This record gives sequence, C-alpha cells and structure tokens, in this order.
Amino acid sequence: MLEATAGEVLVYSEATPLSQALPDREHIASCRQQLASRYGLLMPSLSTAHIVSTGPSLWEKIWGLSLWRPPSWPTQTLDELTDWIVATSYEQLLALPLASQYEVEQAIIGITSYSSGVKVEEVQLRSSFVNDLGID
Repeated sequence: MLEATAGEVLVYSEATPLSQALPDREHIASCRQQLASRYGLLMPSLSTAHIVSTGPSLWEKIWGLSLWRPPSWPTQTLDELTDWIVATSYEQLLALPLASQYEVEQAIIGITSYSSGVKVEEVQLRSSFVNDLGID
C-alpha cells in the first residue's frame, strides 16, 4: 500500500488505522488497482469520509432519539478493511458450502450491500435494515 523510501521499512498490523495506511486518494486508488489486477478482488469505494458529528442532529433533539451512525472509515483499521474486501468479493473468496460463522457473516454483509446499494463499510451485523440502513 504505502511504499517505503530507501532504507525505510513500513510495518502494519491489523490495528493500523486506515488513515495511516491509506492517507490520500492516490494510495486508495493504488491499493484498489493492485487488488483488482493481482487478485481480481474488489475494494469498497472509500471515496468520501463520513462527516463526524460532534453532537445530536436536529431530528434527534426534537424526538429524543439516538440514531446509529456508521463510523468514519478513516478511523477504522486494516482489520475492518480486510472484512470489507472479503464481504465485497465474497463470491470469489468464499467457497460453498460456507465453512464458518465468519464466512456466513461476510457473505450476508456482501449480499446486503450488493442488493441494497448501501456501502459495505456501512453494513454491520447489528444493523437494522429499516432503522440503520434505510431499507424498506
């Protein structure tokens, strides 16, 4: 993803924030291109970061509700990006029959994202179709 300069070694772990591993659009595009050309895999768009609100919205204030918001993708880690790539490319990466709970979960997230048009990084297992994802 990020290329090291001469003598520099970049070390990442699954807990590395995406804002560090993919700091700008060029790095995102490079990662997307490498995944597609080398492995035939898709990567979520990650095109725009979610606006991080500092307080409740007007709707929440009026109705006294607390609405769920997906986290901003730059605050997530390489571990979450891996899950999003697996969910986005579940048909290529997961062989039938699905062998583990993780595989079933990622396939469900991928199918939900593909069928609804909701970004894969916004779909979580605890998401409500109607309340969280806006799917009627």
